[in-house]
Amino acid sequence: MKIGRIFRRKIVHFAKQKTEKHSKILVYHDIHDDINYTSMSTSIKQFTRHINIIRDMGFEIVSKITKPKNQVQITFDDAFLGVYNNFFLIEQLNVHITIFAITSYLNNIFPYMNYEQLNTLNKNSLVNIGSHTHNHRKLNILSQKNILIELKKSKQILEDLLSVKISDLCYPEGKFSRKVIDMATEIGYINQFSLIPGRYDKKLFKNVQRRSLVQHADDKEFRNILMGGDNILEKWYMFKHYSL
Repeated sequence: MKIGRIFRRKIVHFAKQKTEKHSKILVYHDIHDDINYTSMSTSIKQFTRHINIIRDMGFEIVSKITKPKNQVQITFDDAFLGVYNNFFLIEQLNVHITIFAITSYLNNIFPYMNYEQLNTLNKNSLVNIGSHTHNHRKLNILSQKNILIELKKSKQILEDLLSVKISDLCYPEGKFSRKVIDMATEIGYINQFSLIPGRYDKKLFKNVQRRSLVQHADDKEFRNILMGGDNILEKWYMFKHYSL
């Protein structure tokens, strides 16, 4: 376990408990059973526990948040193969998810989905697909030309493959800037997703969503995050991820 993860968990564990259930967007990467595809995976057992905790606490799991309180949106970054192979679990739990795909990885790199697998999931009413750029490069340090390539190419590939409009963008490694926001908005990304934790209705910028990383959270940490326990980390994440 990385030092940063240990530090984060201790802070969230001991954060002052909130009483209001503000809507939140949660971040996962992969689901695994016998094969651990990536260190960012969440086991089937733990993911199931998370979903049960969400519902036991009175939250509704939705495809898109529409209310300031009592809703949770679940996202998976990168389009890992484990999400496809274990999609039966998503169906059993009847959970809406958003998958952010890195288009240059599709069809090319294990352990990511191929075009056919992503297209199959896209046809399921429980799934929404968004862009995680073309090459998963840190957008905040790229030139304007390369930002455009990352954003436009990914959007075009996904729209051609899936025959749907792609309006959701997830920043690679959570890195973004004012320039990135403006360029992505101009291209047509209406909803942009960061890794800055916090409540859904407390906007960072007009169309930039906050998300809480939960893939390794134990039960106590997960409950605390749902109740706003990771809000205390906002300034630290902003320092790490946002550039002027």
